[in-house]
Amino acid sequence: VGCFAMEEEVREDEIIEGVRYTRTPENQPLLQEEESESVNLIKSNDGVKTAEVYTVEDAVNYMGFGPFQIAVTVFAGMIWLSDAMEVMLLSVLSPILQCEWNLETWEEAFISSIVFIGFFFGGLTWGIVADTIGRKICLLIVDIIVLVFGLLSAVAPSYQWLLVFRFVAGFGVAGGAQAVTYYVEFLPKKMRGICIVLLEVWWAIGSVFAALLALGVIPNISRPLHWRVYLALCALPLALVLGLFIIVPESARYYISKNKMEKGEKVIKYIAWINRTTPPSGRLVSQEEKESLNKSNLKQKNSNDVTLEQEPLLVRDKSPPPPYKFRPS
Repeated sequence: VGCFAMEEEVREDEIIEGVRYTRTPENQPLLQEEESESVNLIKSNDGVKTAEVYTVEDAVNYMGFGPFQIAVTVFAGMIWLSDAMEVMLLSVLSPILQCEWNLETWEEAFISSIVFIGFFFGGLTWGIVADTIGRKICLLIVDIIVLVFGLLSAVAPSYQWLLVFRFVAGFGVAGGAQAVTYYVEFLPKKMRGICIVLLEVWWAIGSVFAALLALGVIPNISRPLHWRVYLALCALPLALVLGLFIIVPESARYYISKNKMEKGEKVIKYIAWINRTTPPSGRLVSQEEKESLNKSNLKQKNSNDVTLEQEPLLVRDKSPPPPYKFRPS
């Protein structure tokens, strides 16, 4: 009895009902968006990063942390410090005014409460204002409001007027939170966590400074001027902040949100100049436009590189079957 046997070499072919099929490699999965090499991402080429398009975050990450970020840290930190002083002075002011103006207990407590009532309404307002007119302009208005009404509180002729002035000051203090938003927009991604936490140090410094200032002023200045001088001195750090508005630009993200690309590019170039580096080449776009370009580029790449329909694992091969040898058993 004899049988047919295939040659010794191992073949990738498979015989099914007299027809030979050639097994092909499995299809590669479709490219995922995060794995695609998009032309509009910042890339490195011989140490020089280039891009066809880039976003504000791409540019900030590319230029890194430098002198500009240090200046913005001081700017945002001074606003945070001033807000802390405006809040912490209440613990010093209320007991003094209770004695000076013979206030009831609830009237003393209301001096602190009115500030936080203003804070509540300010918190509902300043975010909308910042998105409408810009981060920098919003912070400038906030700084002026707190400075002016902090000084007016020092010359308040009566309890009722003091409540009005402190309410408006609290309304302005709520806008100081926009300094954090402004600050984060200029920070590289790898530094954000550290810098935001360290920003709280400025609040601690302001709180301690308000207490030390009270120890130096209240016992050494005669009544009834002691608390008025104290309130005026607590407002003065805000006057120093006004000088910092000269060197800090408007938020580039705000310009992009308003479709003011040229102004946004000027801010990027200004940051690069301060940091003594070069801005990324290419065109500045919004995050939404970049994502749209990425999806368009991915779709085009998939259509060129792979077939969307799943191909069969076995492809029919119409070539003649391989030779067989008859070997006796």
